[in-house]
Order: sequence, then C-alpha cells, then structure tokens
Amino acid sequence: MKLPLINLLLFALLLRSTFSYRFQNELQLNTLELVRKNGYPFENISIVTEDGYILDLFRIEHGRNVTTGKRPAVLLVHGLFGSSRDYVSMGPNRGLAYKLADHGYDVWLGNNRGTSREHIRLNSDYNSKFWDFRYLMEIVLSLLRFLYVFSWHEVGVYDLPAMIKGVKSFTKQNRIGYIGMSMGTTASYVLGAEKSEYNGDLSVIISLAPVAFMRHLISPLPLFASPWAWLINVVTKLIKVYEIPPAPLRGFVSYITERICHKDSELLDLCVSFFFFLGGYSPSQLNKNELLTMFGSFPSSSIRQLLHYAQVINSGDFRQYDYGWVTNLNKYQKTYPPLYNLSKITAPVALFYSSGDWLAQPKDVEMLSKRLPNCILKQKVKLETFNHFDFLFAIDVVPLLYEDVIRVLDRFSSFV
Repeated sequence: MKLPLINLLLFALLLRSTFSYRFQNELQLNTLELVRKNGYPFENISIVTEDGYILDLFRIEHGRNVTTGKRPAVLLVHGLFGSSRDYVSMGPNRGLAYKLADHGYDVWLGNNRGTSREHIRLNSDYNSKFWDFRYLMEIVLSLLRFLYVFSWHEVGVYDLPAMIKGVKSFTKQNRIGYIGMSMGTTASYVLGAEKSEYNGDLSVIISLAPVAFMRHLISPLPLFASPWAWLINVVTKLIKVYEIPPAPLRGFVSYITERICHKDSELLDLCVSFFFFLGGYSPSQLNKNELLTMFGSFPSSSIRQLLHYAQVINSGDFRQYDYGWVTNLNKYQKTYPPLYNLSKITAPVALFYSSGDWLAQPKDVEMLSKRLPNCILKQKVKLETFNHFDFLFAIDVVPLLYEDVIRVLDRFSSFV
C-alpha cells in the first residue's frame, strides 16, 4: 500500500515542480521578484513566533523617488489563501504596497503561517530521516498535521505579535500602522482582544473587507458548506488532510488554474464565474487578462481556518475555535468557546467595506463597528458592485479606495 502512495506523492511533486517552473517564467513571480522587477528596494527578514513558526517579513523601505526623510512604518497582512504577493501583484500603479512606499511609508509585508512551512523544531527533528522512504509518508503527514493544525486565532495571537515586534525592532518606531484585508482583519481583532497590550503599538488599524461577524453573508459556497463543517472536520481527519489544497495536489491545481484562467483559454468565463461566485459580481472592475496574475500564487490554508469561519457563520457570533465540548472544557473551562471581547480593542479602527462584497456584508460590518470602542471610520466604497477581491485587484482600486486609505493612514502617522 505504501509504494503506490509514495509513487503518487513523487509524481505530484514532479508535476508541481514542472508547472511551477512554467509559471515562474510567465506570471508566477514571488513577492521578492515582483518588487525587484519594478525597481523598488527590498529586504527579506525571517522572524520566529512564540510557538516556533518561522515567518517571512518583506520590507519596501522607500519608494523609487522617495529616499529621504522620516518614513512611518506600516504593516500589511494578507487574507485567506493569500500572501504578501497580493499587495504588489498589480504593479506600481495599483499595488497598495507600492502606493504607500511612493507616498513616503516604510512598508512591511507579512506572510502568515501556512504560507511558510518552516518551524524551528520540525526543521531539525526530521532532517536525518527525511530521505528514507520508509519514513517519508509518516514524516510528510506528521509535518502537515503539525504545521497546519491552526486557525486564524493563532495568526492573531502568535503571528501578528511577532511581526509587530519585528517591525518595531528594525525601525525603532514606537507605533506602526496596520492594514489587513479579509482574514488579515479578522486576525487583527483577535490580536486586539486577546493580546490587548499590542493596542498601544498600533497607531491605527485599517480594515479592508472586514470579517468578524458573518450573519448576513450571501456567498453561495460558504453558505452551502458551513452547515456541513462537522462532517468536513471528521472526513479530513480520517483521510489526514490538514490543508487546502493538499500539498501533493498544488502542482495539479496550478496546472488547472493555468489552463482555465489563461487569457486565451476557452474556459476563461468559467474562471471568471467562480471568481464572482465567491466574492461578488463586479464585471466593471475585473480585467480578465489579469486573472493569472491575481492567482499566480495560491498558498495552502489550514482546514481549521475554514472550519473556524464556518463556526462563525453557524453561530452568528465572533467566537474562539470550537473543539467539541470535551476539549472546550479542558481549554476554556466551559463546554462552548468564549466570545472575543472586542471592547478590548482600544487602537483606532477604520473600516472600509462594500455593498457588493458577498463575504463581508454591510450589516455585519455595522455590527462590528458598534462593538469596537474606538471605531474612527466606517466607510463604504462608492461603487455598489465593488466585491471582496476588488479591495486588492479592482481596475479603479486607487481612486475608489486607496486614496482614502492613505488619507486615514496619514492622519495617524507622523512625517515630522
């Protein structure tokens, strides 16, 4: 039984390598390569979280034409199935990281756990056994189980503190700005509620497509899947799948994505339909020729991150992860998970949202704003069809959103 599994794994790895190489020469440049290609200064710094994950922090210290003067630091954190690449993939004219750097900011891009597979303990424990095929499958499954058994709660309580401390250490600044998109907003609320001492380190939290409450979402896929979260949890544990897409299939997923979403593909409309099906219908803001650029990087995400969102949908509340009543009793001293105490988030919070966002609906954003003690702005994008992904990739994202984002950031940053 093990031999066919090993053969399948090796074939999948070979397939992934082959198509990753093709992508690399076409559209799948990583964050570092994209920034260098566009002529911006760039640093790559590794940081270690309290629980041992090794994460990447990327720095664009200044813009192409702004090299002097004090530059306030701002940290940008990505969403689910995303990476730091999301903030630079649209180029200098539309990428938020570039716009901030050119405006005079010291820009830091974080990669959450899962985007990186490194861990201080696992890297050493399994090194000597890795190439022994008798242990290969066991090692791979152990690595995946350990590295991907987390939700966005851990991003908030471990990853963000490490990133904030890293940025402050390098820049010697007392406070920094924070911009999160989608899950990057969720994690910031977890941070403020569970690690309230970090509120003083943030000059402002800017939330793009804020996700905390999900009582009114209308995206069909999570609406359909969330009632079956318990079954998904059982099945994925039985078949030992801890991430989506599973590591051996990522090459195949890249191959299918390239075939369907390429600008010359006969199936391009299928790719567009899925894009709208998940985030909202926004044809005026989508350049079909950019779909592969947008999805050139598709990191795996933990199953538990998806399950945690499903629990939020099912309960209607913003709660910690539900492990089941037995584990809950041991972990929380009660049979159900506690609510996040949003009243502890004392840092200024600005919420940017849209009516056309099927994942972060206005009524849920309104509910969030009322729970935040220091919500300094709740602003709806003027275009009614502006969808969830438009916060990163819209054709007119700069005039519709980023100009206002920069104005808010300027208000809480010092250039003196």
